[in-house]
Amino acid sequence: MIYYLKIVGGVVVNRIVAGSPLPLDWFVEDETWVRSDTAQIGWSYDGEVFNPPPRKPDPEPEQFPPDPIPIKIADLETRISKLEEETAK
Repeated sequence: MIYYLKIVGGVVVNRIVAGSPLPLDWFVEDETWVRSDTAQIGWSYDGEVFNPPPRKPDPEPEQFPPDPIPIKIADLETRISKLEEETAK
């Protein structure tokens, strides 16, 4: 199989598969078609080399609110300390 890629503005916009080389009169004037076995739609082409699009960054990990239980325990410890102080008087 032979893969032909249509290039518009330096980007692959179409990819076709042919069983044999296509005749030169098949190509439309002012269109750029290039052979490549690896490039895909969306890849960039600088006239010599194909490059895949930049990798999308990994999503940010989900942020959870602070656990309310430790806050409640801290509040209880504070209340207990105050009660102990009041009782000791």
